[in-house]
Amino acid sequence: MRLPTLIGMTAPDPERVHAASAAWIYVPSDAVEVSTPEYRLVRYPSWMEAGVELVWLGPLRRTVRLVVEEVVEIATGWDVDHLTWWVRGGHPGEFEREVLRRGATLKEEVQVLAAPIATALDLLDPPDDVVVTEVAGLADLRAATDVGAAAFGTAPLDDDQLTDALRAMTEMPEAPWFLATRGGAPVGMAGATLAGDVVRLWGGGVAPEARGHGVYRAMLAERLRWARERGADLALVKGRVATSAPILRRAGFTAYGTERGLRMPLR
Repeated sequence: MRLPTLIGMTAPDPERVHAASAAWIYVPSDAVEVSTPEYRLVRYPSWMEAGVELVWLGPLRRTVRLVVEEVVEIATGWDVDHLTWWVRGGHPGEFEREVLRRGATLKEEVQVLAAPIATALDLLDPPDDVVVTEVAGLADLRAATDVGAAAFGTAPLDDDQLTDALRAMTEMPEAPWFLATRGGAPVGMAGATLAGDVVRLWGGGVAPEARGHGVYRAMLAERLRWARERGADLALVKGRVATSAPILRRAGFTAYGTERGLRMPLR
């Protein structure tokens, strides 16, 4: 990968990035949701491996403690093992303290990163031996989700979960999945969602044995090209601090804060 020359480059407007980040909430049609003026709580379908998450916290009309107690009560009624709380910029500090007080621990930390698509494409130098294509059909999806499971350390989807995932993908043509192969073998999967002139990049994972060969860069470049062809000019990613975030920063992405997922056991 070429070393970036960042002198003179203009970072995206922070207000635009923060607005795009705040609007990034995905709730598939087969999810269960409780939405109030104070919060959004989602029980994701099993094919997503996300479990139950508090995905949005708005201006609170009650105390933090009362809101947290209500969310815990609802999630407990869903008979799940744990609940993930996402802590984002603008949330009251008391919110995170209350969740931690109740036994939650840090599950994941991501950086909110953004870049002009043209800038990132200019800096990326993807390898020639990695082929990235849109997922089309059940066989492609199985290959993509299997390599994704290997990348993230989760269980492969069973046949029913795979069917549900295919239906969700078909319902959202603006949010395709991508499969990366090297020498004909699946080595990576990723996704993208077009939201007006912003593309949200998600789910990028590389099989452990294929890391260090530019697979992530190849998937990043292909998704950026796909988005640019459809009129987007800004790319937004929530990259894991320890893995994808450093690659993204080298590709011209600027960090705009962090978000933390706190996992609370419910039984």
